[in-house]
Amino acid sequence: RHEETSAEQLPVDASVAQPESARWLVLITAAAGVAVLAVAVLMLAARGVGPFSAQDQSPALTEATATPIDDVDASDPGADGGTVHNVADGDTATAWQLSGAGIDEWVELRFGRPVQIDHLLIWNGDQGSDESFTAASRIKDVLIEFPDADKVYRVQLPDRRDKVRVTTDRPPPVADVIRLKIQSVYGGRTGVTALSEISAL
Repeated sequence: RHEETSAEQLPVDASVAQPESARWLVLITAAAGVAVLAVAVLMLAARGVGPFSAQDQSPALTEATATPIDDVDASDPGADGGTVHNVADGDTATAWQLSGAGIDEWVELRFGRPVQIDHLLIWNGDQGSDESFTAASRIKDVLIEFPDADKVYRVQLPDRRDKVRVTTDRPPPVADVIRLKIQSVYGGRTGVTALSEISAL
């Protein structure tokens, strides 16, 4: 949980004046600091450094239009009844199911043309029911790769039965393929790892 504290603003004594040279020195120092910070942020973003932010989904976050997925591929097609195509069938009650922890297994969304991706919605685990969600392992750490944009991000997904929004950096990357590779999981009790749905917006 992120908590913020606010500091009370103290009144300014208008009778105390600073020398003109001191004011200019403060302004120049502040401007230089902002410029250095902006350059550093832009350099990191251009290199794809830093994780996406994963956050709980709310109605206000679903306004963007979902990008049609042309095809889905995976390193493991999944078990009978739990194939990889379940991650893009529009039904969160179905899931891609992998034997074991699924470490380094990956799934690709293919759009058929380059598209700009603002964010992803991910339904982690087997969302069919509360029971199926806790029974199967859920993805914890995942690498999200944009091969066309030469960017890779590590994201930690929360362990809860709800859709999660994963935002991209700015400007949003343009790609015709997105790959998600499993790095670690929240353990279940059935020896199966599941992922229910992915939507790119």
